Amino acid sequence: MSEIRSQEYQLTPFERIPSNKIKIKGSVHCDSDQALGKIVFELLDQGEQVIIPSSQHEHIRKIGLWNETCFELFLMLDNGHYIEGNFTTGFNWNLFYFKTYRETPLKEWEIIHMNPIKDVLLSREKSLLIVEFPPEIKSFLIEQKLKSLSLTAVIKTKNGDTLYYAVKHTDTKPNFHHPDSFVPFQ
Repeated sequence: MSEIRSQEYQLTPFERIPSNKIKIKGSVHCDSDQALGKIVFELLDQGEQVIIPSSQHEHIRKIGLWNETCFELFLMLDNGHYIEGNFTTGFNWNLFYFKTYRETPLKEWEIIHMNPIKDVLLSREKSLLIVEFPPEIKSFLIEQKLKSLSLTAVIKTKNGDTLYYAVKHTDTKPNFHHPDSFVPFQ
């Protein structure tokens, strides 16, 4: 199916850093059936500060990707449940399904077993990560009524800093799970 609409988001760091040369954009692309088709994360690193996981990793489903540079997607469903996706430029990934806020223990979402990362394009100053959902996730999101979403990133820098980027920050500390940090899916 062909893409009929997309929405672009500028992610901002939790803490404002005056000399920050790191910019992150995310875009959400929908198919003609209004299904969430693909997500594109664009990292501009003009100062070459970011530690980018190499694509020489094992391309595996892995818990704890937020301990390295990682792009994240949060999808809130109409029933209040939500999905968290973690993706790295090293092609490692994971998806989690939460029935309640920060539900523990952390459970991998079993509906998907294949890596949804479609492509990673890396250059000196610009990196693109493209996530494309398989039909079973698209169908699930239509059936369960995707209500809102959030695009986020955890950025590790060469000087040892960890930066937290999101479409919207609503808590006193970086908290990508906070329900108020989601924006409506239109």
